[in-house]
Amino acid sequence: MVTKKTHAVFRVPNYGAKNRKGVKPRWRKQRGIDSKLRIDLSGYGQTPKVGYKNPEAVRFVRKDGLKTQLVHNQKELEALFTQSKKYSVVLSHDLSVRKKAELQKMAESKGLKVVNKLKLKAAEVVKTKAKPKQQQAATATATAHATPNEAPKAAAAVEAPAPKAQAPKEDKV
Repeated sequence: MVTKKTHAVFRVPNYGAKNRKGVKPRWRKQRGIDSKLRIDLSGYGQTPKVGYKNPEAVRFVRKDGLKTQLVHNQKELEALFTQSKKYSVVLSHDLSVRKKAELQKMAESKGLKVVNKLKLKAAEVVKTKAKPKQQQAATATATAHATPNEAPKAAAAVEAPAPKAQAPKEDKV
């Protein structure tokens, strides 16, 4: 297998910015007419060039030898099932915890590696299904008006449906 090349660290000379902590040492192309880095003088650092590019075989490949694929839904995940030896899965950040847990379970069952796995606590929370909205609202109001000792009793009373009372029938004469 072809290995990735290492390259120089590309930094901007931060003249006078020694005490400015807000300026991060990241690459910015030099544009000044007297810039020693722009005219490529030795001793002033390296500039990015096409020669630093890695071979296509290892470009975008992780250390475990797999390429990553961003997944937003079940359809995109199913497309990767046949290529589990080539790709690892990254679950999109805008998925809910429940969807992430479902997709993670599907991926692991088919042998796909999930890079950004959910922690166990988050996956356990998903197992409990959400209550219907009306029932949640009723439970919330009942517990809000009750004292701390009565709160569990009030919530239980709201959740349990009351038996329907039948009205007496009137006789028509």
